[in-house]
Amino acid sequence: MSERDPASVRFQSRYNCLKVTVNGDVTRIRALGEDGEVFDETTVCIAPHDDAVAYAVRHTPEVESTPADDGDGNIAGQMFDFAGPGIPAISGESSNPGEYYFNYDQYEFFVGIKNVSIFPGQTLFLFIGAEAPNEVCSLEGLGNDVIDPEGQGADGLDFLEHLVFTNFMPMVGCILGDETADGTYRDFDSRGASINTGQGVFHLNPTLDPIAGARLQQFNQSPQTSIVPNEENADFIEVSIPLGVLGNPAPGDEVCVAAVVGLDTVKTNISEQSRRLDSGFFGAGMSADNGISVIRGIRAKLDHDPDGDGMTSYEEAVAGTNPDDPESLLEMYVEQDGEIIEMSWRAATGRVYRVESSLKVNGPFQLLDELIIDGNELTPGGGAVVSITNRIESAQGEFYRLRVDQIPPGG
Repeated sequence: MSERDPASVRFQSRYNCLKVTVNGDVTRIRALGEDGEVFDETTVCIAPHDDAVAYAVRHTPEVESTPADDGDGNIAGQMFDFAGPGIPAISGESSNPGEYYFNYDQYEFFVGIKNVSIFPGQTLFLFIGAEAPNEVCSLEGLGNDVIDPEGQGADGLDFLEHLVFTNFMPMVGCILGDETADGTYRDFDSRGASINTGQGVFHLNPTLDPIAGARLQQFNQSPQTSIVPNEENADFIEVSIPLGVLGNPAPGDEVCVAAVVGLDTVKTNISEQSRRLDSGFFGAGMSADNGISVIRGIRAKLDHDPDGDGMTSYEEAVAGTNPDDPESLLEMYVEQDGEIIEMSWRAATGRVYRVESSLKVNGPFQLLDELIIDGNELTPGGGAVVSITNRIESAQGEFYRLRVDQIPPGG
């Protein structure tokens, strides 16, 4: 090989094997090193998601505000640390818009995207707003319809007037994809782009104003450990937006999100302000007809605890319990007979349970036992009580905790 292929975002020359798991329309590809660690991965999804609600987990990921320090537009050691379930985008003919995570805290709404794969000259556009089931809106009338990077700028958003949203009203537009742009720049010129698209987080208003207080980090490794020369496309993207910009949604409310990939063909004449879009997108569905692209957003519900049992709706989804029933929750019961401890709980199918022990209440904890419930162990239609036993080895007693994870699609 004499040179890197343009489609190779990050090439690693090392002994490895691939683990490929297929579950319906989703394929996960993981590169495993000699010691079994996953050092690279991607997800390919070929069918649109339905209108099911995703979860925005209450968690504050680190979105750095410090300048790049590794000589390649990134911060040495920075990591993608979003919590909760990732939702893969639909892979397109020439792009993969990545896998999407939603977090929130008292002050901000966060969108994290990992495993983005785009060519030089392509742009990832992210849109965030409020649900509006009966509304149809577009970006027509936003911006000034001219290429003026030194003026109003944010020209990437000027030429998407053919993009229509059917189930939400976008309030925020993000121009993304370049790892050297960790902030909002109206005149940013990405490598290979036919116009200065800009990069950053903008209000979707007539003047496309930058959003005060928004933060953006784009990088290509997690953790960021080395320089990758001759490319600038971000693999990992982190966006934080003040909740007030989105109307101060409360726990239980929903925020809608969609994303598209702009290709290198941009029509800038006043009669047609458009940019050719790839078939890859993030959303509940997307269609195109007569030059108009129509997209439905994914609804992300801010996680909460509707039944007041101490477990949020997302935690109950992971545990396989009912978020609307205060009696349905994950609890471990302990019975002691001399030195023998029996721990039991009600299990759900498709879960991995791990019991851990420690001599101190705050750890460190060590794995004591693991139970994998793949569906064959329990009766159809529900869970059953499972248990493990342990002999207490310390005269001071021991502390135990129960952890649960869903078995991922494809195992």
